[in-house]
Amino acid sequence: MLPQSRRNLEFTIAQIHHLQQPADARVALLGYWNVFRDGAVGRGRGHIYVAISDSLTREVNDVIADVARRTGALYVDAFTPFKGNGSLDPTGALAGDGNHPNAAGHRLIADAVLEALGVGAAKR
Repeated sequence: MLPQSRRNLEFTIAQIHHLQQPADARVALLGYWNVFRDGAVGRGRGHIYVAISDSLTREVNDVIADVARRTGALYVDAFTPFKGNGSLDPTGALAGDGNHPNAAGHRLIADAVLEALGVGAAKR
């Protein structure tokens, strides 16, 4: 699955670079804070679920970051703002489904994108 995801992402970035206007526009690839449900909802599914989810998230983010490096895109880390080194509880940044960001989570993402672009934190 990850090799196919890598190929799909590389193809998409190549198409964007081919079509982008202006030619020097920046492409940013956003990583995941988690590929599955997270926070209290994820923990409610058990420690094996959490461990597998964390491991897969890190693997997917490694692929995304590598594609960004090799294609000249920016990689935007969403894992660290939500989870630090993996020990932070992201529940407060997630909607009740544990799968989507709430307003605080969207702010974390916006700040991470702006930081990657070298713009600085979003105004609150």
